[in-house]
Amino acid sequence: MRIINLFKSGSTKFITRSNASIIKKIIRRLRDGPSSAILKFKIYYAKVKHLEQSLTAYQNELYKSHDLDRKKGLLKLDSICRIYLSSAYNEANGMFSEHLILLSALSELDTKFENILEIGTHNGESATILGHLFPKSKIVTIDLPYGNVEFSTTYNRQDSTNDFITMRDILLKRLDNVNFVPINSIALTTWKENQFDLIWIDGAHGYPTIAMDLVNAMRLIRKGGFILVDDVYTDLNRSDPTYESLGAFQSLEAMKNSALIDDYSLFCKRLGVSFNIPGVTKKYVGMIRV
Repeated sequence: MRIINLFKSGSTKFITRSNASIIKKIIRRLRDGPSSAILKFKIYYAKVKHLEQSLTAYQNELYKSHDLDRKKGLLKLDSICRIYLSSAYNEANGMFSEHLILLSALSELDTKFENILEIGTHNGESATILGHLFPKSKIVTIDLPYGNVEFSTTYNRQDSTNDFITMRDILLKRLDNVNFVPINSIALTTWKENQFDLIWIDGAHGYPTIAMDLVNAMRLIRKGGFILVDDVYTDLNRSDPTYESLGAFQSLEAMKNSALIDDYSLFCKRLGVSFNIPGVTKKYVGMIRV
């Protein structure tokens, strides 16, 4: 059997959160008697479940330490995704990750979020979710202007830039409280300070952009506000200026060491085992409480 051969080779790449239920069914159907291969399979499965449970427990406690309710945030987010994106929340599906649960949990606080800034609109899905999580807030979402070479050549948009923009704009126009501004995030240096209560940073992840986005965010955020930053790698085997970089982590550390911020928190980006391979897929969502 292919499953047995995978264990003999020591491979565990096929074990993910999404197929855990299938693995359990396979175990039940292996009725040929005890064998070392089947025993290994059960041990690997147990380790996978234990790791996922540990990550979930860590995440829940981290939420609680900030007076946030992860379970309530997830339920609210899932409802919004089903209604407005026609898809249940699933961390294995595209842009879905814990950052959305965190934003959803924040929306349940008594804090008044008058103005929200999103750096990195991409396809407009996260702005759509923000718009419904914070219906009374004014939300500004920014991305590189049309015609910018970097915009056209990243995220596989080079052959469908016009279609990408059309679909994004259709989504954004459905929201009365979301305003799209085509601008390079580095130009936020010229914006008025202390005007946002929540800033979500999801632009280019490498230097120099991420460092400048964080510094600009600190200038733009109001006292008592929150800054969230996506895709924080603390360990990485390779790096690039756009997608994967240690830039966010190193910038957060530099800001803390210079006393620009008191501290920051790192929430697991996703909880599945396949998303938590050190140096490869393991990353976080950073949060600063100002």
